[in-house]
Amino acid sequence: MAETWMTTIHDQIRTRSVLQLAIPGSHDSAMYKEGMGKTIGPDTEPEVVNIFNKVGSLPIIKGIASSVTRDIISRWSRTQSLDLVGQVQAGVRYIDLRIASVDGDFHATHTLMKSASIFDELTALKDWLLAHPLEFLIIDFQHFYALDPPAHNTFFERLSALLSTERGTMMVDRSRMGSPVGEFLDAGEQVIVLYGDDCKVPATGAVGDGSNALLDAQSRLWPRGSSINSVWVNKRTVNDLIPALSDIVTRRAQESADGDRLWVLQGVLTADGDDIKAHPQWTLKKFGAESVNSTLAVEVPRYFNETQKGWIIIMDFVEVGDWIQKVIESNH
Repeated sequence: MAETWMTTIHDQIRTRSVLQLAIPGSHDSAMYKEGMGKTIGPDTEPEVVNIFNKVGSLPIIKGIASSVTRDIISRWSRTQSLDLVGQVQAGVRYIDLRIASVDGDFHATHTLMKSASIFDELTALKDWLLAHPLEFLIIDFQHFYALDPPAHNTFFERLSALLSTERGTMMVDRSRMGSPVGEFLDAGEQVIVLYGDDCKVPATGAVGDGSNALLDAQSRLWPRGSSINSVWVNKRTVNDLIPALSDIVTRRAQESADGDRLWVLQGVLTADGDDIKAHPQWTLKKFGAESVNSTLAVEVPRYFNETQKGWIIIMDFVEVGDWIQKVIESNH
């Protein structure tokens, strides 16, 4: 059921808006092992860049040290085991991406950049959607690094071309935020595109430009700032994470604009430098997902029962635990 859960319960959800649905999502969705590059991404914090550069410049063992350091960074940069289509087949309907512009192309980044163009990965999602016309995805381009206005325009042109069919665009117009999902699915629109901001490159302080102008011009892009509430609670342990997420659930009830945007609960732990130094052979799966996903599977029904509202729940290593099924069941 998970792969086609929207199709299975289409009659139940087609009259609801996307704001009213329980949606499973993935965190840093493109950061799975296959295609993980060797290039440090522009989102990387200066401390990590400095460590990489210092180790890489050591005499004699330069090559070995650089390789070992890169392996550790790669291990801790990975947030998923499944590729994008695999995640969707597991039930995920919210995709989280951070994009860097390098040498005229665009790549997902999370400390390390993926080697493949993000458009290669998105093509596979389009193919899946065309085979499942009653399913839709929310693709959240959360941050952009090192893009200028021409790069943003190029990105949008390529995205528009990719998400086009004989029926027209697959992108849902932002005016449909509160509309029944059946309306845009009937029109062949299966992708909600959230478009984020230009972020500072931590190592240089440089900030890109162009996202706001593009948002002003294109109604098929949903402005992230006003369309979604997604708080990174920045916790290292599951015992600290659960109360922080519960606070968000409580705060939502007091939010006057509650019904005007999507709400996300980020069920992820954040490792610090000491964690990585202490456990260089670990991954974020061992550090967090193995405990968080099972714990949140128990909490998920409470979040929906207490608020009677839609939520997007996102996790690392989405295949761990039965939390996706718990989220899907919350739509009944």
